[in-house]
This record gives sequence, C-alpha cells and structure tokens, in this order.
Amino acid sequence: MTDDRTDQQPATRDVWAPPSPPSPSSPDKPGSLTSLWAPPGGGPWDYGPYLQPAQPATNGLAVAALVSSLTCFLWPLGIGLGIGALVQLRKRRQRGRALAVSGVVLGVLGLTLSTVFGAGFVHAILHAPGLKNSTAAVWSLKVGDCFDETSAHPVRTVAVSCQKEHKGEVASRPNLGPGPFPGAESAKLQVRTACRSSEAAYVTDPWARPTFVRAESIYPSDESSWLAGNHTGVCFLTDTVVGSSTGPLRRDASNLTPVQQVFLLNLAPLDDNFWGKPTGSPQTEERAYRDWIQGTATGISLAKAGLEVKTWPDTAQAQVAALLTELRADQPTWEAAAKATDTPVTQLLATLSSHSPDAAEAVARIALSLPDHDARLTS
Repeated sequence: MTDDRTDQQPATRDVWAPPSPPSPSSPDKPGSLTSLWAPPGGGPWDYGPYLQPAQPATNGLAVAALVSSLTCFLWPLGIGLGIGALVQLRKRRQRGRALAVSGVVLGVLGLTLSTVFGAGFVHAILHAPGLKNSTAAVWSLKVGDCFDETSAHPVRTVAVSCQKEHKGEVASRPNLGPGPFPGAESAKLQVRTACRSSEAAYVTDPWARPTFVRAESIYPSDESSWLAGNHTGVCFLTDTVVGSSTGPLRRDASNLTPVQQVFLLNLAPLDDNFWGKPTGSPQTEERAYRDWIQGTATGISLAKAGLEVKTWPDTAQAQVAALLTELRADQPTWEAAAKATDTPVTQLLATLSSHSPDAAEAVARIALSLPDHDARLTS
C-alpha cells in the first residue's frame, strides 16, 4: 500500500508583504497601498527640512547688558545684566557670550571713569581757593584747612580761606588704626592724647597761639561710623574769646624760613615755660610758681647758649644781640630766685618783674618777621 502523503508538496503559509513599487510605466491603481504611501504630487519624499538642526537663540540678558553699558549712567545695570547672562549661558544652549562679556567690560570701564571724574569734581569744588559757601563735613578737611561752623557742633562746617574770618583751624588728623571699634571713651582718650602732642608741632611759636585759643577734637563715637571706615579723629584750634580769627595760627616748616625756625627752636624752652605762668594766687599755688621760676631760669640759660652760636642776618643781627644782652643780665637773678626756697614767692615775683626778657625778644621778633603780639587783641 502506498502512502499518498509522500507525493504531496509541503504546506506553505502565506506571509503578507508590501506590494512592489510600481514601475514608471505602470502607475499605481487608485486605492492601492502604494498610492496611499506616496507623497502629495506623486514625487519622492523630501526629509531635508526635518533633518537640519535648529539655530540656538541669542540670550536676552546679554543683549540688554551691552545696551545698558553703552548708555550713560546705566553702567552698574550693564555689569549686573552681563554677569547674569554669563550665568545663564553656562546652563543654556544659547548665543551671546561675547555680548555679555562686552557689557561687563564696558560697564566696569564706564563706572570707573565716572567715579574718577566725579571725585575730582567734588575735590575741586571743596578746595577751590576763596570758596566761602562750600559746606563739607569736618571729617573731609585736611591739616591746615580753616572753617566756619554751621551749627553748635562742628561736624558740619563751611570751608573758608584762612586769610578770611574763620572759627576753627584743623591742626592734626590722628589715625586710630585698624581693628575693632575701641569704644567711644577709648577713642576719645586716644584722639585727645594725640591732639596734645600734635598741637605743639603745628604751632611751634607760642607767641602765635594766644591763651584764649582752645584746642578741641572730634572722634569716631559709634560703631557704625567705625565700620564705615572712619578711624580718624580731627584736632582743631578755635578762638573762644575774641570770636572769629583772621590769618592762620600754623607756625611750622610749611610757612617759616630756616632762620625763623632756628630762632624759635632756641627760644622754645623759655617761651613755653614763660607763657605758662600760673594764674592763681601765689599763696594757694606756691609750688606751681616756684616750678615756673625754675623753668624760666633754665629756659634763659638754654636760649642764651643757642643764640650765641648762630650767625644772624644783617637785618636782625643787632636786635638778636640786644636780646642776648638782656638774657645775660637776667640769668643770675632768675637762677638765684630758683634757689631761694626760703624766700616768699610774692617777694620773688616782685624782684623778677623787672627782669623779663620778653620786651627784648619782641624787638628781635619784629626784625625776623615773627609776630610780637596777637593782632586780634588790638584790632
């Protein structure tokens, strides 16, 4: 018996496949799958517009930064926008880095130039010669500047020429140094101590500093002022009796000749002591008067020795020689009085009153173009 299955063909499964693309000579029949897939118009598909990458946008802050930096007085805004743009560009795929950098650079340049020119303009206004009505804080005044007060407290002042009437004159600007705020009382003490030592250097001629001229000072009194950078005190001289002063009190190397400086240096021990005579009663201030007598005797000795070794100008040689003669005559009397500890002070003062060298010194001062009295007392 023959098995009929051996003559049969293996069974096959029909698998669907898309139809073959039509040939150019046989267009697709309407409704076929090929006609459904074809692009409009029957042409081939164009994928170009979908395959090209999109161009990144320009950062808006970068553009605004450049525009602001090119506009007057908007430089700080340009700097801020430029920095913000650079921060964004590090996180975003955008263009504009060059614009942001240009905005920052131009902003910094504009801000710097405006600061320099602004500071120069303010300085020129505050220090214009003869300027009468420029109001400025006393903190901004320099050593040698004169001012009028605008209120009871001298923090607000009007800078004036020292040749005109004025109320005060800055003698020194002691710096309290860096570090934390020392406290109001400590700052006050430090400034006053520095002022006492600097006044003698500012007015080396005691004849030019009347007794009614008082030394005053201001200092950083709170922590906010200290943190703002104000670590400097201001020492100034002010006329408390006569009123407004005319002419500077300053007497130092800035306005004295070498000959005048030598003369004042030799007379300083005598003048500093002689002009510091006690003002109280000799009975109640006996010790102070005896110290004054001793100091004057020492000052006469030092002044005589210094003046003898100096050759003076022809215009003042005779007057300085007359002063030397007076000092030689007065020296024995003052030295004897300094040693007479058992003699009553009142008796010593009566004897010394006719042995004062100040009259001869006044004549020598006139010859050397130095003040022989305070003009404000006789004006």
